[in-house]
Amino acid sequence: MSKATSRGARLASTRGAASDRKLSKEQIREAFMTKISHLAASSSCPVSDALSIIRQTQVQLHALTDASATANVLTTRIELCDVLLGEISGIRSSLAKDLRRTREPQLALI
Repeated sequence: MSKATSRGARLASTRGAASDRKLSKEQIREAFMTKISHLAASSSCPVSDALSIIRQTQVQLHALTDASATANVLTTRIELCDVLLGEISGIRSSLAKDLRRTREPQLALI
């Protein structure tokens, strides 16, 4: 499974949890493996993709703040935080790579 697919799958799993607070762990895992893989394919810019996923994850995380603290809701919150951390890490890596590229001497100019 690609990195983008797994991130999207984690994000998709939380959508159902926000609407139905009593999802079984199996239902969450099933949703975890489906949908939102198209997010990464929607744009060629990794930072833009990551920001889009962060925005959607943040909305879902806020939707769960009113939910009672059941095991499934807590698990979903942890998964959403994992998505956020993964996307932030991806943005950092992408920006660091871009910075290295801009600091490399241009061969055509030398």
